[in-house]
Amino acid sequence: MHEPKSTITNKQLESWINEHSSFLLNRAYMLLSVKEDAEDVVQEVFLSVYQSAESFEGRSSVRTWLTAVLHNKIADLYKRKYKSTQTSFQSIFDTHGEWKEEQIPVDWGDENELINDPEFNHIFGGCINKLPTQWKIIVSEAYFSEKKASDICVYLNITQSNYWKILQRSRIQLRKCLDINWFKTL
Repeated sequence: MHEPKSTITNKQLESWINEHSSFLLNRAYMLLSVKEDAEDVVQEVFLSVYQSAESFEGRSSVRTWLTAVLHNKIADLYKRKYKSTQTSFQSIFDTHGEWKEEQIPVDWGDENELINDPEFNHIFGGCINKLPTQWKIIVSEAYFSEKKASDICVYLNITQSNYWKILQRSRIQLRKCLDINWFKTL
């Protein structure tokens, strides 16, 4: 095993871990929704940073650099997981791409009331967690972090066309999940 070409000391790394772990873990958990995955990714971040510390040029803050490494590690995780995920929408649309009659979404009423309803938010969070992994990150980055489509595409290494298709399919799946788990139970 070879020694890493680190330009940081163990004491510096320990300081960075103490100072930035909580922030990185919270960010990772928000994007991954699985505590164990978030913890693993944060560990990978610090290992990677230690092994490639010479690449840090100091043009940004340490936290900015660590966050960029975190996002790359999360993107890698989603890429690995997403390759095995396939979704079919034949049960929702007919052969012409039109809604099947029994699948037309119900009217949700006043969405402002829903935003403030803790029970609805719990159901909504569960629906988001049911999305394929790459879809979750796109929904999270687009709607919760309010990132630009172009930035998300670069981050995930996908085309704009693919981004918009995934976002549309995510909304359809979220709506269907909410129709089943919230609106049809009222």
